[in-house]
Formats: sequence, structure tokens, C-alpha cells
Amino acid sequence: MLIYMAGDNSLSGETAQKIEALRRGWQWTGNKCLVYVDTPEGARLLRLRGGCQVTPEAYVETVREYGRENSASAEVFGRVLREVMSDYPADGYGLVFFSHGSGWLPAGRLQNPSRASLSGLGEPVRAASSAQGTRSLGWDDGVGEDAPGSMPHAEMELEEFAAAIPDGQLDFIVFEACLMAGVEVAYVLRGKTDYILSSAAEIVSPGFTPIYPSALRYLFDTSRSVEASLAAFGESYMSHVNKLSGDSRSATLSLVATKELDLLAARTRELLAGLSHRPDIISDLQHFDRPG
Repeated sequence: MLIYMAGDNSLSGETAQKIEALRRGWQWTGNKCLVYVDTPEGARLLRLRGGCQVTPEAYVETVREYGRENSASAEVFGRVLREVMSDYPADGYGLVFFSHGSGWLPAGRLQNPSRASLSGLGEPVRAASSAQGTRSLGWDDGVGEDAPGSMPHAEMELEEFAAAIPDGQLDFIVFEACLMAGVEVAYVLRGKTDYILSSAAEIVSPGFTPIYPSALRYLFDTSRSVEASLAAFGESYMSHVNKLSGDSRSATLSLVATKELDLLAARTRELLAGLSHRPDIISDLQHFDRPG
């Protein structure tokens, strides 16, 4: 499994805590866990080791030092995937992606795609010069003049993210990123992974960090089906959140089987064909967004 932390941004302070939580949760079962982490100090590829009879105490090994690079680019993401799959051959792989995400269209973008800014939103918003780029993930503050257009940072287009993933290699993708459970996201990734576990809303900090020590094992549990393992991981997170209070008691997760998405798309086309006489139907749709 590869855990990809594109953390050269406002989430950089969480990366060390997540790595420690992952170390505490690591139990060797014959599988391997690689962690790519990018922070303002640079990027590294790590591997969780130990957690076995010979070496009971789990520890983190540095595999590669990359220096400063743009982890929110499809080129870097694809290179890391290729390196892991080449150096650690396996019958299947899992991916956990941690960073910012903007899989939902922000308020005003549905009817006015050229709208450039949105006050009060903490999630990445595309510049007006990139009106086609309505969905993205990853965020890198350290790219300087390499950022596209007038943007002060880099983001990865969802289509570029999907193109960097070899077909049929990923058993699952877990998004520890906000707003990534839209059907549009799942549809783009339908040929890239069998299952997607993600949130349609924001994932409140510190995200999955509190459950990694106890629930990481589910992502490596080959005695269960992939669907059952992801469900167990997701249920662990929801159980944790339900014990919190106030705004922290806020979460939603969706587990999507991508094999059903072509059928869903076909049925949606049938329904929309019957609504061609209702061009005003968009204004009646329920929208998800932050208030204010």
C-alpha cells in the first residue's frame, strides 16, 4: 500500500503526527506499506518496518530523499506510483491520498463556471483562467513560478490524477481529503480502482490520525474482502467521531463500488433525456456547500 501525503501546504503540521500514528498501527502480515510525504522541507519515501515476531517494535525507514518537488503534480504522483510498483511487486495495491481536495463545485460555479473567487472557502478554488479545471486534489505551496496561471500554488486536475494511475492495479483508494465523494470523482476513477472510500463533506482535522493506531490493520486484512475491510476502517472512523462533541462530531464517509458506475451513468442519461424540456431543472437541484 502507498500512503501519499501531499503536505507542502497548511496541513504540513499534521504529517509527522500521521506518520507516528501509522507506525503505532503497523503490524507486519506479509504486506508492505510505503509512505510518500512532502512538506516545506522536502519530500521523502518512507517504509513501515518491524511490527513482527523478530522485531516487535514498528519503526519508520527512509527509502528515498527527493528534496523539494511539487507533490501536487501528476508527474510526481505518477513517478512515485511507478517506483513503488516496480520496487515492491504485488498482486494488488491500495492507495491512501492525504491532502486538500475540491471534488465538489464551489457555490456559484455550477451556473457561472468563470467565477474566480469565493470568500470564506478554505478549500482549493481554481482561477478564472482555468474554467475547465473545476475539480482538483492536492495542494503544493512550494512551487513558486511553476504554479499554473496566476495561482500562488499548484493543484492536480482530477483527470491528470486518474491518468497517472495504471489501469486495474489499485484495489482501493482512500481519500483523506475533503469533498472527494462526488459521483463525478468516482466516475473518472472507475477504471482505476475497484473501491473508493471518501467524504462528500470536509474531513475535520486531524482526520484519520486518531484511528490509524487501531484501524490501519483493516487496510491490510486479506482475510476479509476489500469491501469489508474498507467498511471496517470507515466504521472505526465514524465510531471515533461519534464520541466527540461540538463541531468535531462532524463526518460523513461513502464507500463506492466503481463497477456499478457505468450502469449508473446509463440510467442517468435515460432520466436526463426525459427532462430535455426542462432547462430550468438545474436551479431546482439541491447544492452542497458551506453557508455564508
